[in-house]
Amino acid sequence: YGPMTGAAYNTAEHFGAYAFHDTDAWSESYTPATYMDNVDISLVGEQWKNKDRSYHWPKTGQLSFVCYSPFEVSATDVSATATKGVKIDGFTATNNLAQQVDLMTMDVLKDQTSTGGKVEAAFKHILSQIVFTVAPKADLSASVQSITLDGLVLKAVDTKANYAQTDATVASGAWSNHSEDLDYTFLTAAQDVEVDNITAVNVGNAAIVIPQTCAGYKLLVSYTITYHGGAKDVMEDVEVTIATDEWEKGLKYVYNIQIGLGDEIIFSPSIPADWDAGTGADISIG
Repeated sequence: YGPMTGAAYNTAEHFGAYAFHDTDAWSESYTPATYMDNVDISLVGEQWKNKDRSYHWPKTGQLSFVCYSPFEVSATDVSATATKGVKIDGFTATNNLAQQVDLMTMDVLKDQTSTGGKVEAAFKHILSQIVFTVAPKADLSASVQSITLDGLVLKAVDTKANYAQTDATVASGAWSNHSEDLDYTFLTAAQDVEVDNITAVNVGNAAIVIPQTCAGYKLLVSYTITYHGGAKDVMEDVEVTIATDEWEKGLKYVYNIQIGLGDEIIFSPSIPADWDAGTGADISIG
């Protein structure tokens, strides 16, 4: 679960495969026969294939392939065509960051034959990844004993939508009919912020969200500053606005939370223009 990183496909994952058989060259107008219909592909031994039955290359014509990942989203309404690729209705993301799905699909792989060797399923991310980092604005060790990040909540993110490609490429894919707003909680326990190190560190887990317009989205930040001597500022649900208008598919957005202090205490000393007159008395000697 969570976003895949690097160029290697997760060997524990499954993906879904469609194949369409035709004896003519690929074109926008043809209607090929379905040869593989949403088949579960996983690593069986050292080969990526279906574990229950064998699929073989036809001796005539060619196959066009459409794949998506992971296969577990097949419970959603998934379909595919050789001209437009994958269509997914009612995909639902989760705000449980430990159970996220990194949804991917691929360009239609046209006119393949057995002479091409293995089917190259080159997946592309179609969700957006959101990462928060945190750091002090400057070295605060002279003024602060500690800073603790107590909470981080991204408010009202759309978690359900439809996805469809308008041609055979992932680049044409678009999300629509967004609904079901949920809050994303990035912290499950308090996180210390090193007050003498301005290098940003990750906050909790990354979130994988449906691409959407996010202008005006709010982030609630809670943190505690403990000063030398024991005084504390407890800041709860400080509201800030996300500085992005739209989250686009296949992109990773990193937002760095910089925690600073209030205005520095500056003194302005003064004295009276002159001493006020007191009541003196004569002192007589002799």
